[in-house]
Amino acid sequence: MAATKGEQIMNLQFVAPSVFLLALCASARLGETADECKSRYGTPVSRDAKINSFTYAKNGFTVMACFYNGKASFLSIEKSEKDDLGKPKEISKNEISSLLNANSNGKEWKELERSELSPKGWSTEDRSRLAGLDAEVNVLIIATAEYMKFKQDEETKKESKNVEGF
Repeated sequence: MAATKGEQIMNLQFVAPSVFLLALCASARLGETADECKSRYGTPVSRDAKINSFTYAKNGFTVMACFYNGKASFLSIEKSEKDDLGKPKEISKNEISSLLNANSNGKEWKELERSELSPKGWSTEDRSRLAGLDAEVNVLIIATAEYMKFKQDEETKKESKNVEGF
């Protein structure tokens, strides 16, 4: 069975954990409840109960917000407009900066050292929030460290269960 777009985006977090361990009108806000997100963006265009997410479309952006402990804790942000290959248009440096600032929780973002696995990433000075830009698919991911640890622990449990009895 093919993975949903939400599942594909969620899988990105395991490709480069160091990147993922992000003020526009369409800017997402970590820490908002589903009701607050609905007030900011309007009615969700889709919901994925499997990963507890809602997807919104506003002001030329598509924002998927995953909720953990009742708060938006993982954001996937891309331009709604696609290029000739069907890939979202590039998010500008100014837009990235605005999105990061809107989700800083009052902390300063620091760019992470680049590596093969994490070509572009940021962390707040206290490392409570993490961000990564996947330039190949033009998606900006912003998440809380708490959520990323939860997802990593969840994946570790799943992997352990998969090899039980070997």
